[in-house]
Amino acid sequence: HRNFEQLCKDDHAKNNGLAFSIAERELGIPALLDVCDVTDLKVPDEKSMATYISLFYQRFKDHQPS
Repeated sequence: HRNFEQLCKDDHAKNNGLAFSIAERELGIPALLDVCDVTDLKVPDEKSMATYISLFYQRFKDHQPS
């Protein structure tokens, strides 16, 4: 899951798509947003972003670092 070679600093859409895919596959966090909702808009929808980010909080809130 840490294959940084797949990332391309000039391809934000691909990087975001990869992040959404990994979050869904590895963490069970559904992609509530489309890649274009994040990369193509000047200002992404704040409520949608907050909802998506809150799913990460819910997923990790009880996680104890090792």
